[in-house]
Amino acid sequence: MTHENMYIPVCQININGLSSHTVTSLNHFIHKRSIDILALQETMVNKDNIIPKDTFLDKLCFANTESRGVALVLSTTLQPQLIASLGGSSTNSNFASVWALCKINPKTTVLVSSVYCNPEQSSNGLKSLIKNIEQARDYCKQNKIANILVLGDFNARSKSWGDSIENERGKILREFVDNKVDCHLSSPGQSTFVAPNGSSVIDLCLSFGALSRCLCEPWVEKQDIQNLFTGAPIRGHFPVMRHLAVTPNTQRTKVKKVFDYKNANWKTWSSDLHSMFSEKLREEDGSTDTFEMSKFFISSVIATSNKHIPLKSGCCHSKPYWSDNLSNLSKELRTTQDKYLAQSTPHNKVVYEKNKVLFKSAIIKEKNDWIHNQLEGLNVQQSQEFWKKYKRIFHKQ
Repeated sequence: MTHENMYIPVCQININGLSSHTVTSLNHFIHKRSIDILALQETMVNKDNIIPKDTFLDKLCFANTESRGVALVLSTTLQPQLIASLGGSSTNSNFASVWALCKINPKTTVLVSSVYCNPEQSSNGLKSLIKNIEQARDYCKQNKIANILVLGDFNARSKSWGDSIENERGKILREFVDNKVDCHLSSPGQSTFVAPNGSSVIDLCLSFGALSRCLCEPWVEKQDIQNLFTGAPIRGHFPVMRHLAVTPNTQRTKVKKVFDYKNANWKTWSSDLHSMFSEKLREEDGSTDTFEMSKFFISSVIATSNKHIPLKSGCCHSKPYWSDNLSNLSKELRTTQDKYLAQSTPHNKVVYEKNKVLFKSAIIKEKNDWIHNQLEGLNVQQSQEFWKKYKRIFHKQ
């Protein structure tokens, strides 16, 4: 656990075969980045050559040797516990999984998994893997565990997570995620597997429950990887890194859905509204009173708006000076901050400090503009209400 216990570094990598050489390189890689959760795929370890528990220094290692092998390497500070009953593999070795419970803080337990789906077999392997994930969800319901983290090589390609094509496994996985309200799929949005004849985005993460909002944006790690896998960095799987926030902000702004007027289809909106009124007028003989017509008008506008104006997330913001520009700058600042925390290079520091200055300057300008607009044309009676509002907004800033 690093950065004053704010984040748990998480990594996943298709290692394409564990050997004494790759174990040494992995230990160096883990130690340098203080990785607490490491999910490995294609360990190529068979039943007669089980990974020793002390292979990864101060970490515990849980493995499944089916279908080219998977493993979880977990920090002892997380109090990891293997759930052997969930460790899955299909009868024809289409997939493999290993599952373990981890405590990311005293009140939060997460079921973590490393999974692998064999690309040389049919899509039935992914279907079997999805059944295994459903079994894990049932296990969590029975044991009142709210969060699941699945890290692995799904060999599923889809444009939905940044690949150039969609294969059959990609379609199956995409539909599975779309049909689960509490499921979130994350990928770095760039190639995780590279080869001379092409690349793909197949090393993915599934999260269930509130855990999804604790996961920072993932990135592909391209430093110090030459000894991690055969063929690096020309051919093979890059490590995918992400941070898991230990203490997420629970005081979230209440979100509601509002009309997104900028992206409304006003042409079809007006056309439909015109058609509804034309039909209504043809049906009426002139006896309908004004009140009934006004009710029809309001209901027609509402129905047409619901049909042709998309919704977006909105909230009652406690900062009335906030703008779209500040939202964009804030998002960019958080992104560069996460990158700097992950890799404290001089370049990342310069970019982070630059965005911090830009955001600070922009927020001062927006505050000043808002105050100026509020004061313009203000009379004596309104001034009392304004200063009350001013103190409420700025007394802690």
